[in-house]
Amino acid sequence: MGHKKHFENHKKKHFFSSVKVGIKGQIVIPNEVRTMFDIKPGDTLILVAEEDHGIGIVKDSMMYNFTLNLMEKFGMASKPEKMDDPGDEPST
Repeated sequence: MGHKKHFENHKKKHFFSSVKVGIKGQIVIPNEVRTMFDIKPGDTLILVAEEDHGIGIVKDSMMYNFTLNLMEKFGMASKPEKMDDPGDEPST
């Protein structure tokens, strides 16, 4: 299951490609993207989908930090402790 690069920014901030969906619904995340987001085997990724806007895949630690920041902004949490590494559990 290869991929085609359509556009790659020289600063490595953006990466666009196409990927093929395998018979079991699997896709291969290109190495450049795995490197960019430090995705390793065994990491948990969160898939978000909205019928009119598409599909997104987010590393769980990024979603955790985003959620804590959002909760802090709306007064639902104070001084969140961010996850540095995937798989790290928040401190209590």
